[in-house]
Amino acid sequence: MEKSSFKGGVNNHTTGSGKSDTMAFLANQLRRKHADCTIIVITDRNELDRQIYERFREYEGTFFTLGDLVIIEDINKLKKSLEKEPNQGKIIFALVQKFQDLVDLKENKITFENKAGVFVFIDEAHRSQNLIVDAENKKVSFTATPIEGKTYEEIGPPIHTYSANQAIQNEIIVNIIYEEAYKFLPETH
Repeated sequence: MEKSSFKGGVNNHTTGSGKSDTMAFLANQLRRKHADCTIIVITDRNELDRQIYERFREYEGTFFTLGDLVIIEDINKLKKSLEKEPNQGKIIFALVQKFQDLVDLKENKITFENKAGVFVFIDEAHRSQNLIVDAENKKVSFTATPIEGKTYEEIGPPIHTYSANQAIQNEIIVNIIYEEAYKFLPETH
């Protein structure tokens, strides 16, 4: 794989803007350039893991072929998937907590390499940003709410920003109006 100065960064896109689609499109472009690269999609909640996996599945036959997508549900399957040579060209979906379990298994250190490249997509990066990835590999994160003074410093510079205000202007999302509900409650003594 050719060396790149790009080490990673943050896509700061508002809720409802299509982050899952952006991930799928990016995965497709990476695989066109690096056919046998491995892409690891990391989330922090089961429902999010399933949601993104299902969104990628909608592109099977268009961007991805059957068998390209691997969802990891337990630590042993993750360990085996990362150690196997046939993981080249796969897109692996896993919860960030699974990696913590691997770190705890220090006697079972895992070496994972792919000459075609390893790209790590981190969803909800503001909550799971402490994931460490070798500098030779790339990590791209997605979040609607980066933590000021932390997310960009730990992951990388902003790659692209699509704010809630832009999404409201484009009629992608609606403006949220908060009312002081206590004003409508009866007085209690």
